[in-house]
Amino acid sequence: MPDHQLPKPVKRALKQIIGEGYENALAQELAALSGEFEQWKTGKIGAFDLEERIHEFHDGTARRLYSEFSTRGVTLTYLAAYAVHAGFYDAARVPADVFPYIQTALKLLREES
Repeated sequence: MPDHQLPKPVKRALKQIIGEGYENALAQELAALSGEFEQWKTGKIGAFDLEERIHEFHDGTARRLYSEFSTRGVTLTYLAAYAVHAGFYDAARVPADVFPYIQTALKLLREES
């Protein structure tokens, strides 16, 4: 179903799932990056090494995540299903009245993996 045909409460719920999924994915990746800061603080790597890793994070991981959660050319139902499928949003938290909207996309994602 195209996004413009979704009921407004469902759209809101899907956007919340996508937003929280994106934040959870980003937090996971930032936790890994924080280890680089710890290495810098303890002198295991230098400031230029840390700066390079930050740059790589920005140009790589952060951009990839933005693309994965961007709505350009992808429906809200697919993105919400992706957040659930990838483990960035707990399926048990999807409202019962919203789950049917992501069910087909979730099934396709599961079949692809």
